[in-house]
Amino acid sequence: MGRNIETQEQGFPTVRIGDVKPADKSAESWLIEGLWSWRAVGLLAGCPKTNKTWAAIDIAISVASGTKALENFPVPKPGRVVFFAAEDPQVFLRERFEAIAARRGLAFKTLDVHLIDVPVMRLDDARDQLRLIHTLESLRPRLLVLDPLVRIHTMEENSASEISVLLSFLRSIERKLESAVLLVHHTRKDAGSGTQPGQTLRGSSDLWAWG
Repeated sequence: MGRNIETQEQGFPTVRIGDVKPADKSAESWLIEGLWSWRAVGLLAGCPKTNKTWAAIDIAISVASGTKALENFPVPKPGRVVFFAAEDPQVFLRERFEAIAARRGLAFKTLDVHLIDVPVMRLDDARDQLRLIHTLESLRPRLLVLDPLVRIHTMEENSASEISVLLSFLRSIERKLESAVLLVHHTRKDAGSGTQPGQTLRGSSDLWAWG
């Protein structure tokens, strides 16, 4: 027997426009000034072996410590960072974090950066989605870094209908927890010099639109 949709399903919640909480005008609009907006979702993309992970680590340290990202971009909204690296062993990550911290004169042991300590995380899996949400609700990070996109799902990246589901989940994290989300991603190897920015990314054009 089918469900009685009219009696069993609830409608979407609404809020009167005048009851929406106004923006805090005293707050900075940048997480990293001139580089990454507060609560922004987006991609740090490049060809293989172009130091994308190093750049992501630099950004993570900057947000956690309030020091300039890439030694140039101020961080007006420092805060905790959650970092998942699917390809690099933790011992190698430690070396990279420690090297950048030392260069900036930071106390490495006190960095408020938390690594997700699992070998595999698939965000097209409902259980892993729930575990990530619980983790973020507990830590309330300013920034979530996922490195790289290709290792956190089993979807067909060229399928807009599939990849949009994953991207919608990540957008929900930003909206629910007010955390910026940085995805490390690869560009296409066959992208020519005249290719438009959105066409250089591997996978669906939804990736470019999402960022």
